[in-house]
Amino acid sequence: MDHQVGESDFRLLPKFLKSKNAILNPQNNDQRSFGYAISYSFHPSDWRNNWSIEDRFIQHGLDKIKYPVHPEDIPMLENQLNIRINLFCFIDQ
Repeated sequence: MDHQVGESDFRLLPKFLKSKNAILNPQNNDQRSFGYAISYSFHPSDWRNNWSIEDRFIQHGLDKIKYPVHPEDIPMLENQLNIRINLFCFIDQ
């Protein structure tokens, strides 16, 4: 595994983005934000209730990804995971 507990890549969303209720931004304490968001998108109603997160990662191949994920990694991951991903970036200046 390439993640390290305690080195989180989680960032709070600006209020105007959070209020849209259209962005997955699961809070975490490692560098696997991308994996958590993808896992949640597959299982929004029972994301943590019935399965361990590691089971979800294994189920969807998210355990095979090198974290943190960078925008340039998305096309390769779409092919690897057999899903399509919409990525929007926001830079606060």
